[in-house]
Amino acid sequence: VTGGEKNIGVQRGHIEGGETMTEVKFDESDQRLKGTPIGKYRRWFRSAVDGADDWRKEAQEDYDFVAGKQWTDEELADFEDAHLPAITINRIKPLINVLSGYQRLNRYDIEFLPRTNDDTEICQVRKGMTKYILDRCDYDSQESQAFLDAAIGGLGWFDVGYKFDEEMQDGEAYVKREDPFSIYVDPEAHKSDYSDAKYICRAKWVDKDELKTVFPEHAEAIEAQYAVYDTAENDYQRESRPDPMWYKSELQKVRLVECWYKTKENATLIQLADGRTIQESELPPEELLALYIQGQVTGEQKITKNKVKVCSFFDTVLLEDMDSP
Repeated sequence: VTGGEKNIGVQRGHIEGGETMTEVKFDESDQRLKGTPIGKYRRWFRSAVDGADDWRKEAQEDYDFVAGKQWTDEELADFEDAHLPAITINRIKPLINVLSGYQRLNRYDIEFLPRTNDDTEICQVRKGMTKYILDRCDYDSQESQAFLDAAIGGLGWFDVGYKFDEEMQDGEAYVKREDPFSIYVDPEAHKSDYSDAKYICRAKWVDKDELKTVFPEHAEAIEAQYAVYDTAENDYQRESRPDPMWYKSELQKVRLVECWYKTKENATLIQLADGRTIQESELPPEELLALYIQGQVTGEQKITKNKVKVCSFFDTVLLEDMDSP
């Protein structure tokens, strides 16, 4: 998952093995927005939430066990009624600590190995740049936290991106651990690295002021949507209450979703007389025209390629939808 400064996860369904079948119930807003981009993104997110429902319940229990919370509320109540102590012998945390210690003592440095003698100097430069970036973002600590997530709950995530400082007119690359409970993946993805996923969402609960600060151009739409929530909160008819998937009334926060997705795009490859193959769109029009005039273009090929885009939205408000930065 990558992102920049604007980085900010129900209905029940079921997933069956083999051929994936997802059954999702949609609310009135989903039906009203059917056929629109925001309607599609909301449908994707609901499907991802449903697909991760079982894992989230099991993973939360795993984290609770490591933290020492190994009795249910009902069991604790039974102990209290019987005037018995709820003794917990945490045999899991020491094992997790051993795994964590092993990872920290046996971590690997990233290496760039040359394929030919001419690559040696380039590899040294790339190794130095990578080490500098990882040192700047405290990568060792971030890596250990992501490793612990994977050891406890089965999934560990990194956020890799570039943070630009408008005041300094400069920025820096970063790698940081991402909360696995904030990530929602296309339930149709089957590969272990999710490379076949059509989309991946990251969701976070944010308040109105934070939302308006990040998206000032949508301040009016944000205020209007909050007015809808306030009106619904004052209405005692249960069916008109805000959807808890999008709004937490006790915190007065909305769920901001950042969705990274793939689209198909047509492109043209041109073969040059010197053996190179390049995309037509990568060349300025005047340079491309010169190649044709000089007879340097020996052939063309139409292809379809994946393009990554990102959108941000909450509830029915689409905040941005653009090419991946």
